Amino acid sequence: MYRFERLIWRWCDYKVIIGDIGTVKYNMSLKVFKGLTLIGESVLTDVPSAVVPFINELMQPTLPSIAIASGPSVLIYKNLKPFYKFNVPTLDVDVRLKMKHGHMLRHHRSTQRNFLRCFIETYRKVEYKWINTKIAQTFLLSKEEERDELIERYRGKKLLRKTMITCM
Repeated sequence: MYRFERLIWRWCDYKVIIGDIGTVKYNMSLKVFKGLTLIGESVLTDVPSAVVPFINELMQPTLPSIAIASGPSVLIYKNLKPFYKFNVPTLDVDVRLKMKHGHMLRHHRSTQRNFLRCFIETYRKVEYKWINTKIAQTFLLSKEEERDELIERYRGKKLLRKTMITCM
């Protein structure tokens, strides 16, 4: 009887796992509570969208691992320590748009205005989040004089569509 009660007590050790989004850009973390007490915290690099506990070992089936979908990555934690990170591969932007955009950059036949017009057309046809936003925002927010320099700097860069994990 004692052994059975001990096993039940062992299985009733519950904890709550929370993916805290912080202020959306800062202080994102994984928090583990036992009762009302915070027993562990780990920093996340992107906004968490899903938290899934799972058992991946046969040797210690009572110790689950935690998978967290965060941006374009799935992070696996064991004992609240980072164990494995899987990144979802990026995809190319629509081939026709990429060719038109790349052709203008490669051959540099276009003036700033033509390039800007093509760039804005690309944004209208492709969702904003699919294009490398750092390059796009830098270009669109820069002054007229700096745009030629930016075109030269990012000439060889690929247009990529980032894949974000939204659920697991």
